[in-house]
Amino acid sequence: MVTNGTQADVTFTFYGTGVQVWGAKRPNHGYYQISIDSLVYPQVNGATNDTQFQISLFSSIALRDSYHSIQMENVGRAFLDLDTVSVEFLHHDIVQLYYMHHGIISNILTDPLLIRYHGKRLWV
Repeated sequence: MVTNGTQADVTFTFYGTGVQVWGAKRPNHGYYQISIDSLVYPQVNGATNDTQFQISLFSSIALRDSYHSIQMENVGRAFLDLDTVSVEFLHHDIVQLYYMHHGIISNILTDPLLIRYHGKRLWV
């Protein structure tokens, strides 16, 4: 998924003890901000001199074993790419839950209680 909309955000609700967000960093990217369960983390600059794909944009492995919401917001008008969200469960099994490949968005889990995608406008 990609956006360059100011304050474009996306939210995932999941069950687990950790979460990692993967995407791209490029010269035309800018600042984004992550929040988990209303805890707002400092802004991160996604701009780099060289294009980097499938790079970790955010990681948290110290969550309690329960339901959580993670929100990612594009701070300015620069681009923000989101490719994958991975969740770690109590037994340290990391499962890829959401990905985009050639423009097709897929949820590879069959249990909708483990993760839910709450997309908003301004994302392609």
